[in-house]
Amino acid sequence: MSNLQNLPLLEDLKAVSLDNLTKLPEKIGICLMANKSGYVYYVSKSTNLKQYLLNYDLSNLYQNNIYKIHYLLCNQTELEDIEAEYLIFYTPFRNQDKNQVDTEKIPNSISLSFYQKIDRYLEICNLIDKLEKEKEILKKNITNHADDYKQKNGTNLTYKNITILTNQRKTWEYSSVVKELETKIKNLKKVEQKNGLAKVVKLSLYSTIRGK
Repeated sequence: MSNLQNLPLLEDLKAVSLDNLTKLPEKIGICLMANKSGYVYYVSKSTNLKQYLLNYDLSNLYQNNIYKIHYLLCNQTELEDIEAEYLIFYTPFRNQDKNQVDTEKIPNSISLSFYQKIDRYLEICNLIDKLEKEKEILKKNITNHADDYKQKNGTNLTYKNITILTNQRKTWEYSSVVKELETKIKNLKKVEQKNGLAKVVKLSLYSTIRGK
């Protein structure tokens, strides 16, 4: 991360909340969109900040927990240079090429204070938890669909550069003798499976998604 050349940091800039965009000046300037933790999501420039933000699609900002619009007024001649300085310093995720995102720069935690880093960490944990739950729901749906495809076509489903492998997982129910000796039957279970004393009572689907 480079040093800002005589430019104020995020916390030193004037700011308005998303609900008060009408308070923005109708002047040339740079705007930095940030969340409560001080994470800069997007940096942009405009010759009329007020009109630019009033016409901006705010739904994406709300989804990313953007809290305020921080801004700096400047002259037309220095607009490009100031924007470039902030882009280099904060490396906002929204400004990066989706095909060239440097994950080491996300989030730009070096510029955050200690407590802002804690807030950002908790925010990321919460986001990961939500994504993990969504991932499991999607995986279950994909697994069922891929298994239906395999049953009908006799081959694994492929999509773009991935192959979805589905297999049936066995759930065993053991004899009453084994249940009574549960603490001593690790080896006995293997013997019963091998000798056919244990029986399959349930088949569960699981999948492996891998790249080619």
